[in-house]
Amino acid sequence: MQQGCRKIAFLMLSKELSITKERYRGYLDALQAAGLSPTPSLQVTCAHDEEKKH
Repeated sequence: MQQGCRKIAFLMLSKELSITKERYRGYLDALQAAGLSPTPSLQVTCAHDEEKKH
């Protein structure tokens, strides 16, 4: 954001993890402080699934 970025993504492993919830609150606070709104399409759940490779 300090370098002018306006589309900030939030990557997470699971919405259910407590650490994810804390980081998400920080993400939202940072966006709000910069005068930005969260974009749902930039909130991405990432999963490492070994079975998909086979």
